[in-house]
Amino acid sequence: MGRTHGMGEPYFESGQLWSKSIYKDGKRHGPDEFYDIYGKLRWQRSYSMGKECGKWFDDGETKTYPPCPDFEQTLLRTGQLFRISPR
Repeated sequence: MGRTHGMGEPYFESGQLWSKSIYKDGKRHGPDEFYDIYGKLRWQRSYSMGKECGKWFDDGETKTYPPCPDFEQTLLRTGQLFRISPR
């Protein structure tokens, strides 16, 4: 069995988004968001190869870790993120 790689977006049975996470070589890598059943953001975190980084919002509390790399540029460069420009 391989390692998890790419974006995961599981949903509640109701169809509401539960979380968005990005994995690289089986480790969380990038923005990580979790929602409740009503769609309210419960926590927002970032990881760099499984290690905490950046600002975290966790059920009303804010925590700060060492700065994260520029995930958007990394994902654009590797083809895992596409930017759509308006016409």
